[in-house]
Amino acid sequence: MNVGVGEIVWNDVARLSLDKAEEFEIYNLAEKDIILSLDRPIINAGLKVTLVSKEDLPCLLLQRILKISPIKANKDYLVCDLNNFIQKS
Repeated sequence: MNVGVGEIVWNDVARLSLDKAEEFEIYNLAEKDIILSLDRPIINAGLKVTLVSKEDLPCLLLQRILKISPIKANKDYLVCDLNNFIQKS
């Protein structure tokens, strides 16, 4: 619900206590992780894909969100390329 087109939208947030968050440490996102919404990923404004920024942290990967982990790729370029592909389709 928080992945927008090129940004994470923080106007509706679920929070966990620090103790509870430690249970889900495996789902921690890091700066420059690429995330894509799987719920209505393509909207009029474009593809709901973005890079996690330092300001977005800490945050967790939740269901219906895909984390893309390219082995060798410039992540900024990949997000831009995904958006350009959708706009041309």
